Amino acid sequence: MRYFYLDWKDFIITPILIILILFIGIMVRNQFIKSDLKKFFMPAIISKIIGSITIVFIYQFYYEGGDTVHFFKDSTVITDALTSSPVSAYKILLVSSNENDPDINRFTRRLTFFNDEGCLLLAKVAGIINLFTFSSFLPTSILMGLLGLTGMWGFFLVLVNIEPALSKYFAISTLYMPTVFFWGSGIIKDTLVLGAMGWAVYSFYTMFFKFRKPFQSTFIFILAMYMIVTIKIYVGICLLPALLVWMILTYNHTIKSTFLKTLTKPLLLTLAIIAAVFATYKLTENNQRYSFDQIIETSQVTGLYISQVSKIVGGSVYDLGKIEYTFTGILKMIPAGINVTLFRPYLWEVTNPLMLISSLESTFFLVLTIYIIFIKTGFFRTLFLINKTPFLIACFAFSLPFAFAVGISTLNFGTLARYKLPLIPFYLSGLYYLNYLAEKNPKPKKQLA
Repeated sequence: MRYFYLDWKDFIITPILIILILFIGIMVRNQFIKSDLKKFFMPAIISKIIGSITIVFIYQFYYEGGDTVHFFKDSTVITDALTSSPVSAYKILLVSSNENDPDINRFTRRLTFFNDEGCLLLAKVAGIINLFTFSSFLPTSILMGLLGLTGMWGFFLVLVNIEPALSKYFAISTLYMPTVFFWGSGIIKDTLVLGAMGWAVYSFYTMFFKFRKPFQSTFIFILAMYMIVTIKIYVGICLLPALLVWMILTYNHTIKSTFLKTLTKPLLLTLAIIAAVFATYKLTENNQRYSFDQIIETSQVTGLYISQVSKIVGGSVYDLGKIEYTFTGILKMIPAGINVTLFRPYLWEVTNPLMLISSLESTFFLVLTIYIIFIKTGFFRTLFLINKTPFLIACFAFSLPFAFAVGISTLNFGTLARYKLPLIPFYLSGLYYLNYLAEKNPKPKKQLA
């Protein structure tokens, strides 16, 4: 076995930590959670604990190493720096680290991911958590998972505020889906990104829809977007435009005059698209890989790299056919990219136990999508309901482009299971809300002559 980071501390501290978490969770639920939402709180915490423990054991005993092990190793180096001296702690946490700086050189040279800002940020967060877990792999993984849960709970609260009647279904889409509570747990980048995404949605909604706590919400939104862009910028590229479109079209719906509303909607939609393009440009202008003129090349390089590595190690590679990495060539791949992300691997493509879980989830997505859009609601009525509902536009404006982007640039089912994680709460919540609107506004029955 190449790596083994579980030791006696893990098996002593972990049971104590779990008992403490459950005790605090019950207190928080009883004092701060609304009565109609209490039933979702503790199951969400328990699922995160299970997900974090599972991901540690899978990487430890199934993969015998991997990203989360390396991230934990780097986090212990960060913890050493934090406990070494105030100067080292300040420089390594808050200052752009210089590997030649004598104050921190003895730490940075031990970091596997020192030159990767996203991985380094993850190691810094885990390094702070290590201070409370005595640098124990399993307890730190559990607390990291719970940190990500705070953002998803905020996202869940936003959804319930939009439609309280769907609280059970929104809980499924944000808290209980296998991919969400498994790949969104432990010391991996997806945990922080998912949590930050939830906080970004929550603070954005509080600022621009509820008009509450402007300074606090602005700070949380900026911090959340910083974490997203630093760790996985492509998530921010898809998320920020969707939020802007949601906000601007919602304001359009507040216009009481039907004539003015119809007249101004194309103008506001154009404004939303321009704002989204500008915001995306500003996000990527200093990023060589994801700038407007490099993003297609980045997609090609990423896809080929993951595919080649997967073939070498015997991974689950998928083929979308010949992809022409030009603007028109990429556009032709939209249906295939969305399909592979949302609905594959099919059951007959399964080659290992983890892939089976992903396949069952994808099959659920496929059946639910066909039932709601094509059987229950109807395709054209679906388009009508989406067009008149800004929240639905935002859900699909984020999830569909995101599905396409990761689908054509991943080419490996194992990696895709993690990469598609951010779209699941949006896409599934959108489907549930679409179904609710279809039931609430049934088709008019034809009158017999």
